[in-house]
Amino acid sequence: DNTQDDALSLSFDEIVDLSEESDTSLEALLASALPNAISVYGDTGDTLTLDGQGLYSVNQTGTVTDASGTDLAVYAFSVGAGSALATVGVDVDVDVSTSNVVA
Repeated sequence: DNTQDDALSLSFDEIVDLSEESDTSLEALLASALPNAISVYGDTGDTLTLDGQGLYSVNQTGTVTDASGTDLAVYAFSVGAGSALATVGVDVDVDVSTSNVVA
């Protein structure tokens, strides 16, 4: 809530580094133990790029509402049709782009 349009880019590796402690709130909302999970909150005008680094697919898998009433779009990093290797809950006010190019 800083009245500025902020831009953030996160790669799979950065999400792993940021998620050393479990995001228990996101895990509870999804009723699942999640490897490498974080939540990102923001405002209208903020942007987030989720970078698969040419190795991971990044796809929106659903939407959940947290305890404060904020809707979060849920994105998963995966390889092929495999299970999520990282999960990011993103405030729906934030404009999200993904790089899904897998080499």
